[in-house]
Amino acid sequence: MAHGERGHSRCRTPDTAAYWFLMQIGMALGFLTAYPVNAWLIRRGIKEAM
Repeated sequence: MAHGERGHSRCRTPDTAAYWFLMQIGMALGFLTAYPVNAWLIRRGIKEAM
C-alpha cells in the first residue's frame, strides 16, 4: 500500500463532504504557494502581470 492511501478511499469521490473539504485545503495551499512565486516573477520582469 502506497503512502497516504490508508483509510482515505472514501474521500476520493466528489460525492462526499470530505472530498470537497480536502479540495478547499488543497486550493488554499496551492494559492499560498503560487502567489509569492508569481509576485517575484512579475517583479523580476520574467512574467507579465495579468
